[in-house]
Amino acid sequence: MSVSEVREPSEEAMTGQDLDALADLVADRILERLGVAPAAGQPNDRPPWTVKELHRELGISERTLRDRLATGEIPSYRLGGRRLIAAHDVAEYVQERRRRPKEA
Repeated sequence: MSVSEVREPSEEAMTGQDLDALADLVADRILERLGVAPAAGQPNDRPPWTVKELHRELGISERTLRDRLATGEIPSYRLGGRRLIAAHDVAEYVQERRRRPKEA
C-alpha cells in the first residue's frame, strides 16, 4: 500500500481497516529506514545497530531500549565492550509490534 492509498482524515472517523493500513505503511517505512526489505522481510548487509543509533531510529528513549534489551525482548550481544543489535533482530521486533487486525 502506498501513502496515496491511505484515506485522508475527514469528518468521518477512520475505520479499523484504515488504521490497519496506516499501521502497515508506518511499519514498512520503519523497516526501510532500518535497512530491511519490507516485502521479503529479510535484512540486507547492514551492520549491527548500536544502542545510540537504534533508539533514535525507533523513536524511543535510550533507557526504554536498554530495558527491552535487558529483558531479551530485543536480542543483543556484546562485542568489544559495545552492545550491538543485529538488523534481522530489529526487523523481527518491528514485525512483532506491528498492529494486526482483530479476529472476529
